Amino acid sequence: MVFEECLGQTKEACMDLIRDDVDANPDIFEGRSFDDFEIHEGHVRTADQSNYYKVGLRTNTAETGVGGVLGDGMIWYPFEWCLSEEDCYTIGPWDCDVGTPLSVDECCNMIQAAEPHPDKNGNYLECYESFPVGSIDNPINYSRIMIHTDENGLVVHAPRNE
Repeated sequence: MVFEECLGQTKEACMDLIRDDVDANPDIFEGRSFDDFEIHEGHVRTADQSNYYKVGLRTNTAETGVGGVLGDGMIWYPFEWCLSEEDCYTIGPWDCDVGTPLSVDECCNMIQAAEPHPDKNGNYLECYESFPVGSIDNPINYSRIMIHTDENGLVVHAPRNE
Protein backbone atom coordinates (compact mmCIF):
# COMPACT_ATOMS: atom_id res chain seq x y z
CA MET A 1 0.00 0.00 0.00
CA VAL A 2 1.24 3.47 -0.86
CA PHE A 3 -0.48 5.46 1.84
CA GLU A 4 2.80 6.20 3.69
CA GLU A 5 4.30 7.47 0.41
CA CYS A 6 1.73 10.27 0.48
CA LEU A 7 3.40 12.02 3.42
CA GLY A 8 4.64 15.43 2.33
CA GLN A 9 2.85 15.21 -1.03
CA THR A 10 -0.03 17.37 -2.20
CA LYS A 11 -3.52 15.89 -1.94
CA GLU A 12 -3.61 15.56 -5.73
CA ALA A 13 -0.26 13.73 -5.88
CA CYS A 14 -1.42 11.46 -3.07
CA MET A 15 -4.64 10.68 -4.90
CA ASP A 16 -2.58 9.74 -7.98
CA LEU A 17 -0.50 7.34 -5.86
CA ILE A 18 -3.64 5.79 -4.38
CA ARG A 19 -5.29 5.53 -7.82
CA ASP A 20 -2.23 3.68 -9.18
CA ASP A 21 -2.23 1.32 -6.18
CA VAL A 22 -5.96 0.57 -6.47
CA ASP A 23 -5.61 -0.11 -10.21
CA ALA A 24 -2.58 -2.39 -9.64
CA ASN A 25 -4.13 -4.31 -6.70
CA PRO A 26 -7.88 -4.71 -7.24
CA ASP A 27 -8.08 -7.77 -4.95
CA ILE A 28 -6.82 -5.80 -1.95
CA PHE A 29 -9.54 -3.22 -2.53
CA GLU A 30 -12.38 -5.75 -2.93
CA GLY A 31 -12.60 -5.16 -6.68
CA ARG A 32 -13.33 -1.45 -6.33
CA SER A 33 -11.97 1.06 -8.80
CA PHE A 34 -10.56 4.35 -7.57
CA ASP A 35 -13.75 6.11 -8.67
CA ASP A 36 -15.72 3.98 -6.17
CA PHE A 37 -13.96 5.67 -3.23
CA GLU A 38 -15.06 8.83 -1.43
CA ILE A 39 -12.05 11.05 -0.78
CA HIS A 40 -12.42 13.25 2.32
CA GLU A 41 -9.90 15.95 3.11
CA GLY A 42 -9.38 16.99 6.70
CA HIS A 43 -7.25 19.95 7.60
CA VAL A 44 -4.97 19.93 10.61
CA ARG A 45 -6.04 22.74 12.93
CA THR A 46 -3.87 25.80 13.45
CA ALA A 47 -4.03 28.56 16.07
CA ASP A 48 -4.96 31.18 13.46
CA GLN A 49 -8.21 29.49 12.40
CA SER A 50 -11.54 30.94 13.50
CA ASN A 51 -12.38 27.88 15.64
CA TYR A 52 -9.07 27.88 17.56
CA TYR A 53 -10.86 28.27 20.93
CA LYS A 54 -12.85 25.04 20.56
CA VAL A 55 -11.82 21.81 22.26
CA GLY A 56 -12.65 18.57 20.44
CA LEU A 57 -14.20 15.94 22.68
CA ARG A 58 -13.73 12.53 21.03
CA THR A 59 -16.46 10.23 22.25
CA ASN A 60 -16.14 6.50 22.78
CA THR A 61 -17.51 4.32 19.98
CA ALA A 62 -20.79 3.83 21.85
CA GLU A 63 -21.05 7.64 22.09
CA THR A 64 -22.00 7.32 25.76
CA GLY A 65 -19.05 9.29 27.09
CA VAL A 66 -15.79 11.00 26.26
CA GLY A 67 -13.08 8.53 25.28
CA GLY A 68 -10.34 10.82 24.01
CA VAL A 69 -8.28 10.30 20.86
CA LEU A 70 -6.18 7.59 22.52
CA GLY A 71 -9.14 5.92 24.25
CA ASP A 72 -7.86 6.88 27.70
CA GLY A 73 -10.29 9.73 28.38
CA MET A 74 -7.58 12.38 28.09
CA ILE A 75 -8.48 15.56 26.21
CA TRP A 76 -5.75 17.79 24.81
CA TYR A 77 -5.91 21.38 23.59
CA PRO A 78 -3.34 21.87 20.84
CA PHE A 79 -2.53 25.57 21.33
CA GLU A 80 -1.44 27.94 24.05
CA TRP A 81 -4.20 29.98 25.70
CA CYS A 82 -3.33 33.68 25.53
CA LEU A 83 -4.91 36.26 27.82
CA SER A 84 -2.78 38.88 26.03
CA GLU A 85 0.10 38.82 23.53
CA GLU A 86 2.55 38.52 26.44
CA ASP A 87 0.53 36.19 28.68
CA CYS A 88 0.24 32.76 27.04
CA TYR A 89 0.30 29.36 28.72
CA THR A 90 -0.50 25.70 28.17
CA ILE A 91 -3.92 24.47 29.23
CA GLY A 92 -4.97 20.87 29.77
CA PRO A 93 -4.83 18.03 29.40
CA TRP A 94 -8.03 17.05 31.15
CA ASP A 95 -9.02 13.56 32.28
CA CYS A 96 -12.63 12.92 31.26
CA ASP A 97 -12.61 9.30 32.40
CA VAL A 98 -12.73 9.16 36.18
CA GLY A 99 -13.45 5.44 36.33
CA THR A 100 -16.48 6.01 34.16
CA PRO A 101 -16.29 8.18 31.03
CA LEU A 102 -17.84 11.60 31.61
CA SER A 103 -20.59 12.71 29.27
CA VAL A 104 -19.70 15.36 26.71
CA ASP A 105 -21.50 18.01 28.79
CA GLU A 106 -19.79 16.92 32.03
CA CYS A 107 -16.37 16.91 30.40
CA CYS A 108 -16.93 20.28 28.75
CA ASN A 109 -18.14 21.82 32.02
CA MET A 110 -15.00 20.54 33.77
CA ILE A 111 -12.74 21.98 31.05
CA GLN A 112 -14.50 25.34 31.08
CA ALA A 113 -14.31 25.50 34.88
CA ALA A 114 -10.55 24.81 34.71
CA GLU A 115 -10.04 27.75 32.32
CA PRO A 116 -12.73 30.34 33.07
CA HIS A 117 -10.87 33.31 31.56
CA PRO A 118 -11.55 34.71 28.09
CA ASP A 119 -8.56 34.86 25.77
CA LYS A 120 -7.05 37.96 24.18
CA ASN A 121 -9.88 37.99 21.61
CA GLY A 122 -12.65 37.73 24.21
CA ASN A 123 -13.37 34.06 23.45
CA TYR A 124 -14.03 31.47 26.12
CA LEU A 125 -13.24 27.81 25.62
CA GLU A 126 -16.04 25.93 23.86
CA CYS A 127 -16.36 22.23 23.13
CA TYR A 128 -17.49 20.19 20.16
CA GLU A 129 -18.18 16.48 19.80
CA SER A 130 -15.92 14.38 17.62
CA PHE A 131 -17.02 10.85 16.77
CA PRO A 132 -14.48 8.06 16.20
CA VAL A 133 -14.56 5.76 13.20
CA GLY A 134 -16.81 2.84 14.06
CA SER A 135 -19.25 4.90 16.14
CA ILE A 136 -22.94 5.40 15.39
CA ASP A 137 -22.39 8.85 13.86
CA ASN A 138 -19.20 7.84 12.01
CA PRO A 139 -19.61 4.19 10.99
CA ILE A 140 -16.85 2.27 9.27
CA ASN A 141 -17.01 2.81 5.53
CA TYR A 142 -14.24 1.12 3.58
CA SER A 143 -15.20 3.19 0.54
CA ARG A 144 -13.99 6.31 2.36
CA ILE A 145 -10.39 7.48 2.29
CA MET A 146 -9.40 10.26 4.69
CA ILE A 147 -6.50 12.52 3.73
CA HIS A 148 -5.25 15.07 6.33
CA THR A 149 -3.43 18.12 4.99
CA ASP A 150 -1.72 21.10 6.59
CA GLU A 151 -2.16 24.80 5.81
CA ASN A 152 0.11 24.35 2.76
CA GLY A 153 -2.03 21.55 1.34
CA LEU A 154 0.56 18.84 2.08
CA VAL A 155 -0.39 15.44 3.47
CA VAL A 156 0.63 15.19 7.15
CA HIS A 157 -0.70 11.73 8.14
CA ALA A 158 -0.79 8.55 6.09
CA PRO A 159 -4.28 8.48 4.53
CA ARG A 160 -6.67 5.95 6.02
CA ASN A 161 -9.23 3.72 4.40
CA GLU A 162 -11.96 3.84 7.02
